[in-house]
Amino acid sequence: MADYAAVPVQPSGGEVPAPMRWLDLPARRGSVKTARDGVLERLVAWRVPRSLCDDALLIVSELVTNALVHAAGPRVVCGVRLSALEEGPLLRIEVHDYGLPRPDTPPPRPPDPYAESGRGLLIVQELADAWGRGWSARTGGHVIWANLCLRGAVARAAAE
Repeated sequence: MADYAAVPVQPSGGEVPAPMRWLDLPARRGSVKTARDGVLERLVAWRVPRSLCDDALLIVSELVTNALVHAAGPRVVCGVRLSALEEGPLLRIEVHDYGLPRPDTPPPRPPDPYAESGRGLLIVQELADAWGRGWSARTGGHVIWANLCLRGAVARAAAE
């Protein structure tokens, strides 16, 4: 397996893409693009509206970058899942790292206005309908997740 190959943990079956895709990626800068490409491929197969794809890809970029910068593990796991809820379809993005869990992880804070970085979680907070973080049962490190509701995005796309 190539180091940068996007490998779905749960393959799709038949004509209908699986409602979930996991990408196991090396802790390298190039993995951000690989994660975006893998998620975009699945979003297109699910016929997610372009405006929501743009938001989802920005969230993936921010979360994977944060995992690479702040975790010391050798790999990052990025997942995307489509769920049907009473409120409408929901897209969930998760990024798991292999870093050591720290109980003192601070909440996002306003960035220094002169800093070149430090705005990733603020961007996620603005784009996502909900987001959070915790300990990952999948990797033993951290998980950060973001939810995007598709109902509003589908309605906006239909109106355009």
